[in-house]
Amino acid sequence: MRALFALDWRNVTDAQLTEIIALQAHYTELVLVISRPETLLDSHSPMICHDLMPALQQLLQTHLHLPFYLLPIPGKGVPDYYHWLHWRILCPAFHHVFIDTPAQKNAMEVIFRVPITVIPRNGLPLTLPAVPKKQRGIFITRAQPFHNGHAAYLAQMQQEVEEVIVVIGVANQSHTASNFATAGERLEMVKPYLQHTWPGRHHLVALPYSDFSLENFYELEYLLPDFNTVYTINTSTITYAQTAGYPIKHLNIQLDVSGTHIRHCMAQDQPYAHLVPPPVYDYLQEGPLIRRLKQLLEKENR
Repeated sequence: MRALFALDWRNVTDAQLTEIIALQAHYTELVLVISRPETLLDSHSPMICHDLMPALQQLLQTHLHLPFYLLPIPGKGVPDYYHWLHWRILCPAFHHVFIDTPAQKNAMEVIFRVPITVIPRNGLPLTLPAVPKKQRGIFITRAQPFHNGHAAYLAQMQQEVEEVIVVIGVANQSHTASNFATAGERLEMVKPYLQHTWPGRHHLVALPYSDFSLENFYELEYLLPDFNTVYTINTSTITYAQTAGYPIKHLNIQLDVSGTHIRHCMAQDQPYAHLVPPPVYDYLQEGPLIRRLKQLLEKENR
């Protein structure tokens, strides 16, 4: 059971935080959306999204005992209802939405088909903590599915950076034989692994809501906390990062594992537990993704 919170996080109040803390008792995970972060650039506040994310994460880690997702979701100028539809793809499944804008309640109920509750902006605005500069590496992957090759990258990063940013890329693509899981499902798949291996030191997001491009790579600079190094094996991402002036790190060891092979094993009911981290295997076995993959391959083979 998850609750989604979409508040004005720069001006979140002590009363709203107290309400979130109390609501933890009813859920297993929380999803916190930074809606339309590009609009922060137009405001008078100096705290834009790449400053807001680490400060807000530090505040929440101090007060919350549940796992939580902190997800910036750009609006890209689309109407509210399209923007909200993107949340259903870019977020893990949620069962209740909490907002601080009463005027949006009725429309959101139509789009989300879950209860919408308004948390008023009562109380005093909180002072978000100052976060010291950290060495961060960014790891960009489709995670279709997340496997031991990805895990090896993150294990290497533990020796080289203080925090990791994992970007689930090409977030709009799903329900095809090579991209069978939605962005929200991929976040669910990866989160338990990061909770275990990088507790309190990771940021996990699904971006961008489109095919990856140089423009979208630059967008990461204001959406995400500052990062110093890009970890990837994708040739297009390598060229984008080099153009933007970031050093590239490759995996120090060779691993014979690929998403293509794992998807084949899943579709053919062949063993694959040795190719993915245990939490990912459990997630894949318990959910709808194997059945979906088989259905998609059936359709393509007709």
